[in-house]
Amino acid sequence: MSQNNTSLQPVWDIPVRLGHWLMVLLFAVCWWSGEYHEMTWHRYAGYGLFGIVLFRLYWGVVGTRTARFSNFVSSPKAALTYARNHIFKSNHDENRPNKAGHNPLGAWSIIALLGFILLQIGLGLFAVDVDGFDGGPLSDFVSYDTGRLCAEIHEISFSILMTLIVVHIAAIAYYKLVRKQNLVPAMIHGKANISQSEAIQATPWLRVLIGAAVAALIVWIIAK
Repeated sequence: MSQNNTSLQPVWDIPVRLGHWLMVLLFAVCWWSGEYHEMTWHRYAGYGLFGIVLFRLYWGVVGTRTARFSNFVSSPKAALTYARNHIFKSNHDENRPNKAGHNPLGAWSIIALLGFILLQIGLGLFAVDVDGFDGGPLSDFVSYDTGRLCAEIHEISFSILMTLIVVHIAAIAYYKLVRKQNLVPAMIHGKANISQSEAIQATPWLRVLIGAAVAALIVWIIAK
């Protein structure tokens, strides 16, 4: 144990880590399939991404401590204060112990990413192509003009989402190169250098199964 009384302790549960990397993979497939007009792949990847996001929203309420929104979402003022006191400071202590979970600034990044992914998927469900022959599973419930509007906003929101992803990656690179904190390994093996009192408890797998089943059912009903 270090001089700060910290050691490698579990900070991210398996559902959070698995969901994170599945979102990365499925978003990449969505981008590729949309870019090359592979619409069958685009739909399936979109459905999968929708299910993952639904589960993450559920897990943000009933999951382990660091997964819960109530644990890491703070006010915009708190995020700005954190940026002023920690991001823009000239002295960087690489031995400073980490806080378990997202910092206030990172929390808003996560909320923005989840929000825009959900918006992107929602628009895709109603979008229709220019010929009116191909569209999302809910496009029959709206007019052609509304479906086309959803498709156009779908493209615009994708650009915004890509910008948020670039900022997210840049922040990770900043922490690695400047703050000397590598955030990626913790999202792989689930552990970080924190005090034992901040470590998360065992994953409640029954809640995982319930959330996964409900998310899958919602996606199945919409895609049917």
